[in-house]
Amino acid sequence: MLTDRRKSSHNGSPRGMPLAIMALVAADMLIIVACGSDAPVEELNSVMKNLEAEKTASQALRSELAMERTSTTRLVETVDRIEARIAELESQLSKERAAIAKTTESADKSAAQAALLAAFLAWNRKDQDGFTSSFTDRGISETSLSVPDILGQPPLSLRRLMDATVTEDKAVVHAMFALGTQRNSIRYSMARQDGVWKIAGEERLSPKVHGDVPIMELKVDGCSRPVETEAMISQKVAFRLENSSKENPHLILKRVPDGIEPGELLQDAVGLSEGVEDVAFVRETKTGETINVAFTEPLQPGRYVLLCYPQEPGGINRGQPPAAILATYTVK
Repeated sequence: MLTDRRKSSHNGSPRGMPLAIMALVAADMLIIVACGSDAPVEELNSVMKNLEAEKTASQALRSELAMERTSTTRLVETVDRIEARIAELESQLSKERAAIAKTTESADKSAAQAALLAAFLAWNRKDQDGFTSSFTDRGISETSLSVPDILGQPPLSLRRLMDATVTEDKAVVHAMFALGTQRNSIRYSMARQDGVWKIAGEERLSPKVHGDVPIMELKVDGCSRPVETEAMISQKVAFRLENSSKENPHLILKRVPDGIEPGELLQDAVGLSEGVEDVAFVRETKTGETINVAFTEPLQPGRYVLLCYPQEPGGINRGQPPAAILATYTVK
């Protein structure tokens, strides 16, 4: 009976049997099982405290990480704003530099044009020093303004000054002007020397002849083999000269007053016989070049001669008379 009573107690009641304690603790998927008298409650509590501490620390780290991420995001946004501002400032700086370059270019263009105008004014004032100082050493001998006999004769009148082009210390200024009544269209090469623009050379352009103006054509075979032409021409006229020789002569059209024979000019080294008037100049006609000689107004009645001067270094040698008469014209 005793055995049966014990068996009954074992199956139905904990009394008289060894104490059995089972604890199931779920924390972050961790299950702790404590069985029997060998797992004290204190140890279980300690484990649970440690788990709570780890959870708290983990949450703190997660919170700190979230704050760091927020801070990083803000920092990235700040960097983006700074980079955008830098790009904006660089764009503004580029525009400012472009504006400065444009202003400098505009100033250089104006200065180059002013230098050319100063030469023209010095010509009309017969200011020898002012005129020659407007040129480089080589430029003074390589322009059409070196051809006339006397500075300021004939007078120069500017008709149009085109826009200049500037490249560093070089510029090109296109001017349309009249020497006396002869129309000229010339691109002047300018060079900056010690900060001052000066005339260094020229490119002569053939002026256009209006459709209602008759053209007198003449083929130039050089000064050494002149073919003298005589013709009657109207007051309203233009000339078209073609250089078919290997020479590069200078040509001057002069009006000869009554009482002076055209042949006398071949004996006049200076070409300043009283009453003789320079009408048109063509400096150094190139081989194969065709150039128009046009005027702003009709020619005055009288006799005209076209003189040929051989090419000389530095322009026309005023110590020598013209080499030949190429044509004689009578204007009625």
